[in-house]
Amino acid sequence: MAASLYTRLLTFTFGSRWWWFGQPWLELSTHSVWSTIMSTLDGTLSQVLVYVTIVVFLAIGLYAGRQTGNSKELFLASRRSQKALPLGLNFLATSVGTWILFSLPEVATIAGILGIFAYSIACVFPLMVFAWLGPIIRQKNPEGFSLVSYILKRFGYPLHILYCIIIIVYLGLFLTSEFAGIKSILSLLASIDGPIPVVVIAIVTTIYTAYGGFRASIFTDSIQAALSAIMILIAVIAIGTSVRFDHDKAVDSGLLGPTKLGWQLLYIMPVAVTFSGMYHQGFWQRTFAANDDRTLWQSSIIGSVTTFPVLVLIGVTGLIAVWAGTLTEEQEPYEAFFSLYKVTPPWVLGFTLVL
Repeated sequence: MAASLYTRLLTFTFGSRWWWFGQPWLELSTHSVWSTIMSTLDGTLSQVLVYVTIVVFLAIGLYAGRQTGNSKELFLASRRSQKALPLGLNFLATSVGTWILFSLPEVATIAGILGIFAYSIACVFPLMVFAWLGPIIRQKNPEGFSLVSYILKRFGYPLHILYCIIIIVYLGLFLTSEFAGIKSILSLLASIDGPIPVVVIAIVTTIYTAYGGFRASIFTDSIQAALSAIMILIAVIAIGTSVRFDHDKAVDSGLLGPTKLGWQLLYIMPVAVTFSGMYHQGFWQRTFAANDDRTLWQSSIIGSVTTFPVLVLIGVTGLIAVWAGTLTEEQEPYEAFFSLYKVTPPWVLGFTLVL
């Protein structure tokens, strides 16, 4: 258990059914009929939902990419072009990923509520570091769009090459983690096995990014962040209102008080995540894209204020899974979030798939 948690933390450091808004006045027999239909069409309807979402984001990405034209500047960086709100939403999108549905609930089952807050603080802390460090790097390298160009200018080719190698390794681990997470989610929630959906997602993302560059990426990330925050809030509320557990069991679990691992994560994770963020080019591109230093500070605050509660809410689902008994001894702790779907409305699965 500890080994799997440690592996997942290192991976991040280096970086269902069709929804159904069931009516409360429906009789149990009607719900049973609907459940039977859903179980029969589960795979087909889930794939329709997944692929429709992919097509929608492809269209959005291509639309946003039209503004790039033949401009190398807009394609690579869009320096000093973004306002605080869209940039703040981009920081939210860059800070979260499929890993939050696995790692945060798992940490909750082991390190308790202190572990949740420690992990969430660790993921928000780099945003404030970029708000402080970003203006310094931008001033010293105004013609650049990443730390890559600054290192080349300041330290020369040897360190520049080393930094680029680390970036490639980091990106490889990051993408592997994300795609593995997507595949696991599709398998756990929708019984969609095989690599085809993941390959399609990779191809579609590559197409609109190759067409529109950074402008397409920043536009789609803004929409994704806004939708994700709303859907996560609704899904967590649905879980909270659908799941019941014994208050005494929650108190006796020991997860509400401080734990040794929780205190350790409180000082280990901020350092690990912050320094790994120095190799995340998504953060640096967005740092250089801010209109000015004040905009960068504002966007960092917006990103922090939106990211922190999202992470905490997802982490709390791990506690709920333990208290409600949906996470059995046969399951791994990283399955805590998904175990709650045994007792939640089917439409919540649809929300998670879209995320």
